[in-house]
Amino acid sequence: MRVICASPTATDAVWDTRLTGAVALVVGAEDEGLSPRALAIADACVLIPQETGKVDSLNVSVAAAVLLFEARRQRTS
Repeated sequence: MRVICASPTATDAVWDTRLTGAVALVVGAEDEGLSPRALAIADACVLIPQETGKVDSLNVSVAAAVLLFEARRQRTS
């Protein structure tokens, strides 16, 4: 199983990362993000791009929904 973490410091957009097969999607709280340990075990970190200057963070449930939507889209396209 691949571990995919969402991080605002990642450089690869979520839709540019393969989310098919066995994956664990890991998200952190808006104010604290993921722990260094969680980031260390990640096979990849992805970014959910946001409009600069208008949005600075996403609620964890919204971030999870975006990741799950993209994983589903990749599996059905």
